[in-house]
Amino acid sequence: MSNETLIDQFYQQAVEKNRYFLFPELTDEPFQLLSGGLEKCRVGYEVKRDNFPYIGIELVLGGKGIFRIGGIEYTLSRGSLFCYTPYSKCVIISDDQDPLEKTFLDFKGDEIISNLSASGLLPQNCISCWSFAEVWELFRLIVRNGLQVEEENRRACTLLSQALFEKLSQHHRRRTNLGVGGRGAFQTWEKAVRYMEEHYLSMMHVQEVADVLEVSPAYLSRLFKRFRSESPKRYLLHLKMNHAGLRLGRDRLPVKQVALELNYVDQRQFSKVFKSYFGCIPSAYAQNMNAVDYSLPH
Repeated sequence: MSNETLIDQFYQQAVEKNRYFLFPELTDEPFQLLSGGLEKCRVGYEVKRDNFPYIGIELVLGGKGIFRIGGIEYTLSRGSLFCYTPYSKCVIISDDQDPLEKTFLDFKGDEIISNLSASGLLPQNCISCWSFAEVWELFRLIVRNGLQVEEENRRACTLLSQALFEKLSQHHRRRTNLGVGGRGAFQTWEKAVRYMEEHYLSMMHVQEVADVLEVSPAYLSRLFKRFRSESPKRYLLHLKMNHAGLRLGRDRLPVKQVALELNYVDQRQFSKVFKSYFGCIPSAYAQNMNAVDYSLPH
């Protein structure tokens, strides 16, 4: 049965909304991205993967669910990243009250298994994202390129997929090579990242994060330099501008409304910050953005 037939049957049975792409299989390629997309699960979603011939990696964007594999049950929520190998005896169950929304990539090739191992996804199979915003951004870029019909986009998707695995591997290496006293610092940094990803819309200063975690701004900056190689201020800007770009390009919202969402009372100040980040003013960005309809995750 072809990859396309498998996915078509799956969507008819289990998914309420979806957008996905498919690439044809290649011969003897050790790293092949074959499909990817976005999906919102139906009520009653329960999918077994024991007849699925590819390697899958999925990121939960919202909702709740359960992932069972190898006799272990994992609770799924926003930021959960999980994987399964060909013909794995696993099951994915969505919560009927809060259905899963997720993005996925399907692969084939010997290099994929080694990449999963390097990133900590094997043999564990399910981990919590160290930086949801950054991982989701890479998934989003892969899906966006895959949904475009040009042949050269397959190459772009492959490179982006390799970048995704490299990012995951970097985090895994940091987590496993913390040394004496490093684990507490890493956990504090993870708490800071999670807080910023949940509150960046209203946040204007990283002092808020330091106050919540009861650490000094200088210590917070050292943590970000150690584990992320950028300042917390820069990461907050990345979160805000990524949101702004999506709302302008994907949702076609007015500049004033996007500025207010991000707690910028002065639209001119928002436009100045936006231009310093993207290199153009918000209205020009919205006009030139060839946006794909990402109507699933809000």
